[in-house]
Amino acid sequence: MSEVDYQVEDDGANDCRWYSSYFGNAITYLEMGWASGNATSVAVRFQDVTIPDGATIDAAYLQFYYVSNSYKASPAVTIYGEDDEDPSVIESLTDGAARVKTTASVSWVISYPGTWLESSDISDIITELMESYSYAAGAAMQFIIIGTSGTGNVYVRSYDYTGNVLGAKLHIEYTSGGVAYSVMRTIVL
Repeated sequence: MSEVDYQVEDDGANDCRWYSSYFGNAITYLEMGWASGNATSVAVRFQDVTIPDGATIDAAYLQFYYVSNSYKASPAVTIYGEDDEDPSVIESLTDGAARVKTTASVSWVISYPGTWLESSDISDIITELMESYSYAAGAAMQFIIIGTSGTGNVYVRSYDYTGNVLGAKLHIEYTSGGVAYSVMRTIVL
C-alpha cells in the first residue's frame, strides 16, 4: 500500500468559502456548516495529485486545522468532489455554485475537540474521479463542502494564514492495480 499527502497551496486562490451573497478567497479562515442563517460552501483545491491508473483507493480523508466554533450541536456537512479532470480555482459565488459535483458524496458531522479535524472517509469520491479521469501524470482535485444543518459552524485555517502550515490537507492510501500489457505481433509470410 502507498500513501500520498497534499496541502492547499498557492496564494489562497485554492481555498474559498461562500454563502448567501458573500464570497471570500483571501481570508485566514474557512467557515464550515451554517452562517448567518445560510448553509456555507467551502472549496479546497489540491494541485498535482498523482495516483497510478488502476489503483484501488483504500482510505482517504481531508484534514482541517481547528480555530473555533459557534454551535450548540456539531455541524453537519456533505463533501463532494468537483467532477472535472483538472478543476480551476473558484473565483466567485456564482462560479462556485455552477461547479459540477461528483455523484458520490460523504456526510460528515464535524466534532470537536481536536487540533486537526479529520473528515469522514472520501474514498468513494476519489474512486469516482479516477473512473473518469487519469491522475497518473498529476492533476488538480477539488472538494466542495456544503453545510446541511442549521446548528452552527466550525472555523478552520485557510492557506492565507501565515506560512500555510495550517492549510487544509488531503491524505490518500492506495494499492497499485495490476498492469495491463498490450502485445502486437507482426507475422511475416
